[in-house]
Amino acid sequence: MSLNLGHHISDLLYEHDCVIVPDLGGFVANVKSASINEQAHTIAPSSKQIGFNQNLRQNDGLLANAIVQKEGLEYNEAVKQLLAKALQYKDDLKEGRRVELLKVGVLYRDRSGNIRFVPNEDENHLKKSFGLGKLYLVPVGASVEPVVETLEIVEEEAETPVIALPIETKTKR
Repeated sequence: MSLNLGHHISDLLYEHDCVIVPDLGGFVANVKSASINEQAHTIAPSSKQIGFNQNLRQNDGLLANAIVQKEGLEYNEAVKQLLAKALQYKDDLKEGRRVELLKVGVLYRDRSGNIRFVPNEDENHLKKSFGLGKLYLVPVGASVEPVVETLEIVEEEAETPVIALPIETKTKR
């Protein structure tokens, strides 16, 4: 059975600010205020900015207990699988491969051998911003070409039956 740690970590980040993968490191979330990007003309809602700290390696039981609940494993088995997955990720990183954790981000080693983390920008782990996305703005005074979808309308010509009506003639009296 292969654990999908990305989903477990992502689910926990909605409720917690730190999720530790034993013997690998911790994913730490900090609240980031709503922001305006003037160059891209967007407004982003408040979110949790995810970082990675490789010094947080001690098992706090949070991730293992979540796996126990969702996967139906015994606690010791969940810890054993977590440690095996951490070892696999460390081997992948040592070999220069990237480790992708779905819904969380990507771990990789830089040229100096340090573990780096690139968070998944599409996932917002802040519950109060759930369902909110970026707003795209149009600068004041900018000429905007409206986006118009054209649909091709095909009319079927049905034959209309012709009914002959009697013509009444008026006669003079």
